[in-house]
Amino acid sequence: MRKITIEAGQLPELVAQPTYYDRILKAIKESKDGLTNHEVCVQLNIPERRRASEVISKMKDEGKVFEKHCRCGHAPIYYFYK
Repeated sequence: MRKITIEAGQLPELVAQPTYYDRILKAIKESKDGLTNHEVCVQLNIPERRRASEVISKMKDEGKVFEKHCRCGHAPIYYFYK
């Protein structure tokens, strides 16, 4: 087995990928009319709606996001708490 040596400073800088939490929070902040859960998933290309629901629920518990219901009272629309 050969030994691999790497000089100091030769490794590339690792860039942290934004989490679902950061991506969803940014999308809700930028939308003026608010977003539904489905719109968040389509806009951010999130394959599982459940993940978005969990993150939004956590944001509601933290007081960062609030919800209003649409005219029919069925779909919640999420807004950034200002």
